[in-house]
Amino acid sequence: MKTVLTIAGSDCSGGAGIQADLKTMAAMGCYGMSVITAVTVQNTCGVKAVYPMDAHVVREQFDAVVSDIYPDAIKIGMLCNEEIIEVVSAGLEKIRQKGEKGPWIGPGAGVYQWKSSFEAGSKKSIGRKIVATDGFGDP
Repeated sequence: MKTVLTIAGSDCSGGAGIQADLKTMAAMGCYGMSVITAVTVQNTCGVKAVYPMDAHVVREQFDAVVSDIYPDAIKIGMLCNEEIIEVVSAGLEKIRQKGEKGPWIGPGAGVYQWKSSFEAGSKKSIGRKIVATDGFGDP
């Protein structure tokens, strides 16, 4: 069974973010793992609030998961500030140095809300194999 790591925000309505990613992974026969970057307050009508995780918590989640279950693929969603972008970038660089060959998918729809942070992060080497989506349809 292929393993897929999603790095994204949590959507309490279940229609986006980590929850939607894990549902999709299960439907595709993959083992899904997650690193939560933010908790959102949202429903089908819109996003009411976003609470970013502390960057050290994101790093600890990432390290815990990849030290035990190495991902065949990584999906990147909402990275809502520069500190989280730094942590994710550093984690992905460690994986790249180990010879990661699977696709990395990102960014998801949540990134558009954080344009300045994404622009800062896009200057970093997040990965060599990225499939970019706008979060509003097929890639």
